[in-house]
Amino acid sequence: MSLQNFAGALATKKHCKEGVALFYKRDRFKLISVENKVLQESLENDEVNKELLERVSRNQSFKSTVTQRGSCVLLAVLQSIEDPRRHLVVANTHLYWHPRAPNIRLVQMGIVLNLVKAKVDSMLSTDGAIVTPIICGDLNSNPTSGVCDLIRDGTLPSNHADWYAGGITNYHGGDWTLSHDMSFINSCGSLSYTTYVTAFTGCLDYIFINPQQINVKQVVPHPPHNLVTMHTALPCVTSPSDHIAQVVDLEWA
Repeated sequence: MSLQNFAGALATKKHCKEGVALFYKRDRFKLISVENKVLQESLENDEVNKELLERVSRNQSFKSTVTQRGSCVLLAVLQSIEDPRRHLVVANTHLYWHPRAPNIRLVQMGIVLNLVKAKVDSMLSTDGAIVTPIICGDLNSNPTSGVCDLIRDGTLPSNHADWYAGGITNYHGGDWTLSHDMSFINSCGSLSYTTYVTAFTGCLDYIFINPQQINVKQVVPHPPHNLVTMHTALPCVTSPSDHIAQVVDLEWA
């Protein structure tokens, strides 16, 4: 990557040496800051998540379930070389995977959104700065999930079905709504699937952008379905991953 003029950063999970990465062209962007935020640690220690922690703590069983997860987010600020006023706040994450844990993923995304909002606000204090957030990664959530509803709609009611996924033992135990005031759409559009394995097929991977600040020039199409299934499922001899890369060309609006 360095030979192609890229630089990069890696954020790792708490309990294992895997995580998420960011690479950027050095002649297009300058890295202003980068943080590896373990979501559980951010929930318990960062001021921006104080209110969320208070709500989660109403049910100690639920809190314990949330704080056992080692998921992380890479939070980076990039400055445009061409137009130094323009900044990207990029959050790349991989949410908890279990299919019966959308309630945990809701809290995790609440943490991510709080961190992104705080970083955007801090960058806006710079004179003349134009700050654009991007949230991307494997969210382990389908397009109709509470996680995606929260990102797109800016709010999620306390009686959303995903809160009940853990049963009464892990119900959050209060009347509260997750919300944010940022604007996002999935730049990849509507997709049938981003992962195709023998036991599961679905859309789990996203690149969320602010449509008022960034335009989508083109979306690189997925491989034809017959190639995906040529060797039954993914991964296979022609594809080293069980996920299909989401690739989009973006431009400043």
